[in-house]
Amino acid sequence: MLENLVPPEQSRSCRVGVLLSELEESDRLILSDALVDTARWSSNALMYALKERGIQISIHPIINHRRNICKCSTT
Repeated sequence: MLENLVPPEQSRSCRVGVLLSELEESDRLILSDALVDTARWSSNALMYALKERGIQISIHPIINHRRNICKCSTT
């Protein structure tokens, strides 16, 4: 059953960093601006807005990315 079990590829970015790298330039700018704008976008609101658009992400990667304590900040 588990014969082909292998660990996932290691990424140098967190989930948010990977998402940013996969987006088109215009969408990348929109998300980058939203990540910085904590007055208008709570992490929870941003998570739900992304989920409504089909992007599955939990709140923790967003919080960690905003606090610069994710994999992106160590690379």
